[in-house]
Amino acid sequence: MRKASCALAAGLSFGLPARALAQASPAPSYGAPVGCPAGAEFVRRYRARLGSRDHFAPGRSIDVRIVASGDRYVGKLSVLEEGGRSTTKTLSDRDCDALVDALALVAALIPPSVASGPHSETVPPRDTSGTHSEVGARLDTQDPAPASESTPATIPPRDTSGTHSEVGARLDTQDPALASAPAPALRIGVDLGGLAAARIAGPGPYTSAGVSGFAQLDVGPWGLGVDARWDAFEWISGDGPDLEMATLALGLTIARRFRLRFGDVDAGVVPRLVAETQSDSVAAGENTLASTDIRGAAFVRAAFGHARPLRALVEVDAELSPNRVRHSYRLDPGLPALPAWSAGLGVGFAWAEP
Repeated sequence: MRKASCALAAGLSFGLPARALAQASPAPSYGAPVGCPAGAEFVRRYRARLGSRDHFAPGRSIDVRIVASGDRYVGKLSVLEEGGRSTTKTLSDRDCDALVDALALVAALIPPSVASGPHSETVPPRDTSGTHSEVGARLDTQDPAPASESTPATIPPRDTSGTHSEVGARLDTQDPALASAPAPALRIGVDLGGLAAARIAGPGPYTSAGVSGFAQLDVGPWGLGVDARWDAFEWISGDGPDLEMATLALGLTIARRFRLRFGDVDAGVVPRLVAETQSDSVAAGENTLASTDIRGAAFVRAAFGHARPLRALVEVDAELSPNRVRHSYRLDPGLPALPAWSAGLGVGFAWAEP
C-alpha cells in the first residue's frame, strides 16, 4: 500500500510543470572577517563561475563562513539540498581574496543534477560488512508520510567504525568532476607605492628628508620590481650651512610576501645604484662634485588591511656600501666623507591591482 501511494505521488509530480515543482533558492549566507571580500562579491564570482548555468539550483541553500586562524584564513562551504542532503568542504589560504575565489569555484562545480533534489540523488550500495550504515535514506524506507510533503527526510549518520564520520556526502567523493577540480590560478598583480621618507647615514652622521617610491609585479607570493629614492634635503652634523648635499638611488627589488592578520608584509633585498652630490661655497665660488656607488640593501614593507586597492604603507630599509666600509671616501679634501651606510623610515600609501 505504501509503495502504491509513493508511485501515485511520483506520477502526479511528474505530470506537473517543472516550474511548479522548483522551489526558489534562498540567497547564499555569507560571513567573513573585515578585509575579506563582501558577500555580494562572493555571489558575483559564484554566478560568473556558473556561466550559462547562471541560476541557483532549486531548493539549494549555500552557507559560507570564513574565519582567521593565525596567518591563514579558513573557509567552510556548506550546501544543503532540498532533499535534505548536505555537503561540506573546508579550504584554507593565506589570501582571503583567493580563498573566496576558490570557494565560489567549488560551489559552482556542484552539478545541477546533484543539487536539484531527491530525484537526482544517487543511493550507494548497502554496506555488506555486517553493519547497517548507509549514506542517505532510500525511498522505500522513508517515513510513510506522503512524498509531496515539504518536510525533508533526515539522513542517518555514517558508520563511524574506523572511518572519518561526517553527516552527508563529502564533496570530494560526491562527483568525479568535483574531485578533479583545478586549483585556483596563480595570482598575478601589480603594486605601486609612494612614501615620504627620513634617513640617517654615517659616518657623519648625516640626516636627510625626501621621497621614495616603488613598482612591483606580484606572482604568487613573490614580487619583482624597482624602487627609487631622492634625498632632496641632507645635512651633516657639525658642518656649516654652506654645505649642500643630495642623493638619488635606483634599485631592482625581489621580495617575499607574507599574509598576516593585520595586512601584507613584503621582505626583500635590493642592489642599488646611488648617486651623490656635494656642494660647498669657497672663496673662488661654489665647489660641486658628484660620485656614484653600488650598495646592497634590505627592506620590509607593511601594507595595512586586506581591502584593496588603496592601503596605508610603512617601509623600513637599510643599505651598506662594501667599498666604503673599511676606508672613508671624500670627493675633496675640504668636503666631509661620504656615508658608507644609511637607514630610513618611510610612510605613505600603496595601490594594488587586483
